[in-house]
This record gives sequence, C-alpha cells and structure tokens, in this order.
Amino acid sequence: MVSASSNALNMPAGQFLSLQDAALAELAERNLYDFTRQAWDLVVSRPLIDNWHIQAICEHLEAVSRREIRRLIINIPPRCSKSTLVSVMWPAWTWISSPEIQFLAGTYAKDLALRDCVASRNLINTNWYQQRWGDRFSFQPDQNAKGRYDNNKLGRRVATSVDGMGTGEGGDIILCDDPHKVKEAQSAAKRQAAIDWWNLEMSTRGNDSKTVCFVLIMQRVHEDDLTGNCLEAGGWEHLCLPMRYEEERKCVTSLGIPDPRTEEGELLCEERFPDDELKSIEDRLGDYGTAGQMQQRPAPIGGGVFDPSSFGDPKSTYPSNVIRAVRYWDCAGSEAEGDYTVGVLGIEVEEGFFIVDVTRGQWSYHERIKQIKAAVQDDVHRLRGREKYTLCFEQEPGSSGKDVAGMMVRMFAGFNVKAIPSTGDKEVRAIPYARQVREGNVTLIKASWNRKYLEELKVFPYGTNDDQVDASSGMFNEMTSGEPDELIVA
Repeated sequence: MVSASSNALNMPAGQFLSLQDAALAELAERNLYDFTRQAWDLVVSRPLIDNWHIQAICEHLEAVSRREIRRLIINIPPRCSKSTLVSVMWPAWTWISSPEIQFLAGTYAKDLALRDCVASRNLINTNWYQQRWGDRFSFQPDQNAKGRYDNNKLGRRVATSVDGMGTGEGGDIILCDDPHKVKEAQSAAKRQAAIDWWNLEMSTRGNDSKTVCFVLIMQRVHEDDLTGNCLEAGGWEHLCLPMRYEEERKCVTSLGIPDPRTEEGELLCEERFPDDELKSIEDRLGDYGTAGQMQQRPAPIGGGVFDPSSFGDPKSTYPSNVIRAVRYWDCAGSEAEGDYTVGVLGIEVEEGFFIVDVTRGQWSYHERIKQIKAAVQDDVHRLRGREKYTLCFEQEPGSSGKDVAGMMVRMFAGFNVKAIPSTGDKEVRAIPYARQVREGNVTLIKASWNRKYLEELKVFPYGTNDDQVDASSGMFNEMTSGEPDELIVA
C-alpha cells in the first residue's frame, strides 16, 4: 500500500513519481479493483483482506461507469466492505477519468450518507490521490460542504437519506447504500417509506433518463424490502453473494459467473469470517436474521415457523374417511391491491389432516360474496352434504367487524356457520398448525394453488402476505378446538 505522506502535497500530478508508482497509478486509473487495493490504507484502519468478492463488486461497478449496466442491485452480508467499495472508493475513482459525473447518494440515515460522502472527499484530498490525479479537477471553494461538494468540471456529490428532507438535486448516478435500518425492517410502514422514497423520489432524479444509472447495495431484511420491490418490477442486474454458498442460487450476471465457489456451504471469505466465528454470529442472528442478512434470502431454507418440506408430495386422491371439515375465511376489504381474501378448506381424517382447497383473490365486495358462495357449493359437493362441515369467518375488531360477521352468518343460514373474533398475535395463532405440519401430519391435495401456498408459509412471518397462513391457522384451530366458539347471530 502507498502511504499518504509518500510525496509532497500540491506538486503537479505525476511529478516525482517513481516509475513503479507511475505504473501503479496507471493501473489504478484503469481498474477500480487496483485503485481500491492501493487506496485501502488511506480509508480503512484495518488491513485489507483481499478476496474475490471485492473484485466482483468492482467489475460490476466499472460496468455501470461504462453504462453497460444501468440498474444494478448488489446483495451482500454486512461487514464485507460494501460501503467502502461503493460509496467511498467508486466515486473517487470515477472522477479520475470522468470528473463531470454527478452522484446523488443516499442511505437510511443522513449521518451515514454524510460519513461516506466525507470519506470519499477525504480520499480525494490525500497526497496520494492529488499527486497522481490532482490536475484532473479541483473542488469549488464555495460549494464544498459535508453533504454536498462540486468540482470545477461540473461534477457533484450530494448526500441524502430516507429519513431526511426531499432533495431537488439530480444525478448521473443514483446510489442507494442500505435503504432499510435492520431493526425497523419488520415494520411495514418503515419498509414502505423506504420503497416510496426510492420509487417516488430518487427514481425521478436522473439528469438524463436515457443514460442515468441506478445502484442499490444492501443486505436482505425482508421479502418485501427494496430489493424485493425492485426485482419484482424487473430490469435489474442482480449480483447476489450469500455468506455460505448455495448451489441452487448460483449467481449469474451479464458479466458471467462472478462467484467462483463450487462446494455447498463454502464461505464467502473464510479469512474475514472463519466458520467458528460465523456460527457464533448466526446463533445471535437466529434463523431469519441469518437467512436475510447472511444468505440474502429473507427466509430459512427449511422455513421458519413452518417447514414446507414436511408436507411431502401433494396427493392427487381425495380422502373418503372424513371425520370433520372446516372452511375458514379471512376476508379483505380491497379490490386488486393490499391483502387477499382467502378461504382454506381443511379436513380431518384418521391419518391426520388434509388441506383440500385454497381459494384466494383480491376482490370487490360483490365478487367476494360470489366467490365464497361458489366455494361453499363446491365444498358441499365434495363432502356429499353439510353434516361434517363448518363454515367460519374471521371477525375483525370493532362494531363494523361484528356487523359484517353477523351478515355472513345470516347469509349461510342452515349451515354450521361461525364468526370467530380475531385475537392475539398471528404467529402465536399459527403455532399449533405449524407443529402439525412439521410432524408430517398435514398433506396437501395436488392443485394449482400449492406453489403460492407453500411460498407464503416458507417466509412467514416476514413475507409480504400472510392471509393464507392466517386462514389456515383459523381453520386448524377451529377443527381441533375442544370448546365451541360463540355463534354470532342477528
């Protein structure tokens, strides 16, 4: 590494450099990875532990600088130098050859955005940088603050944040480094605030819509985090580097296969995170923290509360020895958005339990009634009568919830129909059903709804939706309840 005091400050760029230093400077100018290796000691107090993931990130950032990639997501575990590479090194390196580039960079908190903004400026001001490229540009003295600085080639860097005020600034490169605070990631409101900040504000700040580039780098914290939102929208290059290698999720980008690992469970950087230390971290994080922050998928492989693999293969044959059947409805109030209305039909047989049907949709009020009536008709046909059939509706809190539940009870007069108050935590309500699933006592009837059902159970309680889980829990708890629920009648 080159010391910051190796040459005199304010000398013309390139003057008094040895042939070796001049060659290294040329290499650093051409290549972000070599720039990072040479500049590391000027930015970070701990020694550089070089690893292939650093080079992979640098290569993808270089592709952004060349406009070969214009939308890039990088998912990588914490403490793997992501902010140093993306928010400190890359802007300083970019200005060597393109000092006119304007960066708009944000994170979940303004103080972190300022930290990286200042660190990048400090790197540019070092003797090492100035003696090599100090003639390329200079800072404008009247616009050289922590949160914004301009250079004399029209380049600029502006710091912003999710929790700060909106900015009227624009950029050629829009950079987001950690939009979510991990401790707040389970709050739907907080997650949505970050997503709205990005989609409604930052996405419109490109100086030129035909050339603007967007870079998002973060650890996964929830299925419905900003990465999930962007991937669902499509059009993003995705560099995903889990701490432990997973063959089925091998990363492939337009630059090739950046992850050289081949063995299942192989570590991202064993020298930085040895296996024994990593296990200690994983124990503290728990299953969900490890799955999201370390593995970059917001659910454990085998599920969290639920283990979907315990269902086994779905059965094509409908069981005939029915002891009891329950259809439980969790009704939503919005059409084409928000929560789903879900009705789960479960049956008890001597061998255990079957999930026979899941009816799910985002319907208007009238369409919802139509779908419920059709499902009830199908249930009676399957069961060859009503004798063993219970129809349940979740009753939302408040008088309006009671009125709606009462109306549904009246609508299905003649059935064993119940309105069951919604009480307690969703996770707590799901535990009895989850235990039976894990013990292999629940089987699915093979149908088109199986995939979506298993996907939701796998990520519960950190998924975008939990309506199928809630309806399944309500069904199972009613089916196995020793006490009859209070009937709500008009």
